Amino acid sequence: MTHFCKSTLAIFSALAIFSGSSTALVATNLSLEAYLEQVKSGNKSAQAAASMSQAGDLKAAERSAILSPTLFGTWLQSRDLKPTSNPTMMGSATDVDSMSYGVSQLTPFGMAAKLSLTTNHVVIEGASPQFLPLSDYYETRPQLEVTQSLWKNGFGRETRAQLDVVEGQALMGKHTENLKGKFLMAEAEVAYWRLALAREALAAQRESYQRAVKMRDWSAGRVKLSLADKADLLQSDAAVKGRELEMQVATDEEGAASRQFNSMRGNISDNVSENLARLTADAIEKMADPVRTEPREDVRVARQAETIAKAAATLAQEKYAPQIDLFATYAGNGRDAGAGNSGEDGLSFKHPTRQYGVKFNVPLGVPAVLDHRRGAAMEARASELVRERKEFDELREWDGLVDALGDARKRLDLGTNMEAIQKEKYDHEKGRQSKGRSTLFQVLMFEQDYAGAQLSRIRMKADYMRIIAQMKTFGGN
Repeated sequence: MTHFCKSTLAIFSALAIFSGSSTALVATNLSLEAYLEQVKSGNKSAQAAASMSQAGDLKAAERSAILSPTLFGTWLQSRDLKPTSNPTMMGSATDVDSMSYGVSQLTPFGMAAKLSLTTNHVVIEGASPQFLPLSDYYETRPQLEVTQSLWKNGFGRETRAQLDVVEGQALMGKHTENLKGKFLMAEAEVAYWRLALAREALAAQRESYQRAVKMRDWSAGRVKLSLADKADLLQSDAAVKGRELEMQVATDEEGAASRQFNSMRGNISDNVSENLARLTADAIEKMADPVRTEPREDVRVARQAETIAKAAATLAQEKYAPQIDLFATYAGNGRDAGAGNSGEDGLSFKHPTRQYGVKFNVPLGVPAVLDHRRGAAMEARASELVRERKEFDELREWDGLVDALGDARKRLDLGTNMEAIQKEKYDHEKGRQSKGRSTLFQVLMFEQDYAGAQLSRIRMKADYMRIIAQMKTFGGN
C-alpha cells in the first residue's frame, strides 16, 4: 500500500508539473471583463437580448411615425356609358381622367387636417353644343379640411393614450430584454469566479493530500523501525484516503465549473486553457462596491405597464363617449377648356366653396358603458399598486444585498484569520510531534482543521462574489 500511495503521489506531482509547464507555454490570462465580452459575443441568448433591446428602442419611434404627415394620392380613369335621361343635354358617354393628391396629419391635440388638390379632365360625348357649350373641360379643386374633436378624443385625449400604449409596449420589451441581459451577465460573472475558486480549492486539496502522504510515509518509517504502533500507520493511511476522496470531489467541481464557464461563452469544450484572475485578499479589498444608479429594469417594466393600463383606461372612457366634432372645409374651384386656366382659377379661389358644421354621435347604452369604464379604471389602479410594490421590493432587495455584502465581508475576514490561526496551530503541533511531544492523531486532526479552514475561506469568497454580481444588476446599462 505504501508503494501504491507513493506512486500515486508521483503521478499527481508529474501531472502538476506537466500542467504547469504546458500552461506556461500556451495559456493566456483572461480577466473578468474580457470573459464577459466573450459571453456577450458568443452567447446566443446574450446576443438575442441585446438585439431585442435595440428593437424596442426602434419600435418606440412609432410614436413619432403616427403623428407624421401622410402623403396620399389617387389616379383613375372612367368611361360612363349608362343611358341618360336627356342625351341632348347630358350626352351619351362621359370620360373622366382624374388625379387627387395631398397631405394629411393627425395632431396630439385632437385636430385632423387634410390639404389636397384634385384635377379632372372631363369629356362628355353626344351632347348638343347648344345645350352644353363646354363638353370638354378641366376642373381644378384645391381643398383644406379641418376636424376638431370636442368630446370623444376631446383635444387629443384618445390620440395621446394610443401613443402611450404604442410607446409603452415597445419600452416594456426593451427593459425586459435589458434585465435578461443583466441577469445573464451576473450568471456569467458567478461562473467566472466559480471556476477560479474551484481551481483554488483543488490546489488546496492537493496540498492537503501531499501533507497527508508525507505524514503517512513518516509514520510508515517509524512503524518499520518499531518506533510506533501500526495503528498510527492505519490512521495515516485513512487520512490519505480521505484527502484523496476530497481531492476527487474538488476535481469534479472544477470540471463542472469549466463546463459552465465555457457554456456561458458558447464553447462546447470541457476544458478551459486560460488562466483566471486570482481572488486575493488585496484584490477584494480594492474592489469598489456596486452602486445603485437608477431603478432596475423590472421597476421600469412595471412603470410602463402602469402607463399602458392608464392609457387603456383613457381609451375605454373615450371609446363610448359622445362624439361631437367641429369641421370646416374651404375649397377653390376652377373649370375651363384649358388646363392652365382651370388651375389658375382654382388656386386663386375666385369661386370658393365653404362648409362648416357640427356632427355628433351619442351611444345610448349608458349602464354598460359606465361598467366598462369602471373596469378599466380598476385595472389602472391595480397596475399602480403593482408598480408601487415593485419599487418597494427593489429597494428592500437592494438594502438586503448591501447588508449581506457587509456580513459576507465580515465572515471573509474572520475566515481568513481563522485559516491563519489553524495553519499556525498545525505547524506548531507538527513541530511538537517531531519532538515526541504530540501524537500523530493530534497532528492529523489539526491538519484537517487547517484544510477545512482553507475551503471555508474559499466558499466565503464565492458567496461574496455572488452578492457582488447580484448587486451589479441594479447598476446602469
